[in-house]
Amino acid sequence: MPVYQKYQTQAMYDYGVLVATHRAKVELDIVRLLLAERQRGMAILKAAGVTYDHFGQPDCGAMYLAVMEVPAGPIIGTLELARKLLRAERCWDEATPECDEWGSRWSTAKLVRFASSRTLSMNDGADLAELAMLAVELAGLAEVKVAA
Repeated sequence: MPVYQKYQTQAMYDYGVLVATHRAKVELDIVRLLLAERQRGMAILKAAGVTYDHFGQPDCGAMYLAVMEVPAGPIIGTLELARKLLRAERCWDEATPECDEWGSRWSTAKLVRFASSRTLSMNDGADLAELAMLAVELAGLAEVKVAA
């Protein structure tokens, strides 16, 4: 393999890793904001065309489904369903510490900390605007194809 092809292949791999890492962060940020404002958040995601299929991370997809199924009422109902779905996705390990920000393994402590880490006030449109921008970005990332 010529040297330039080797570097081109490495560059494409590096780009793919960057896109995947960025996408995982976008998904996690969307779910964090969605848990903070379930009803209005779901309306924003629907308006942006975001569906379950846009989530590449099984843990984020599970939490999205939990909010979709239990968008109102006490948050505990949504979190209980999220726990069941995370277990079904094999993303549950009760030993996972609550400070594990980036891992896809979840525990009760981590889920509760995550859900309470972002609370919106009824007058705070900035977080809803951020959610809208992230939703559009996630929909766009679904179109990104990285050649191997």
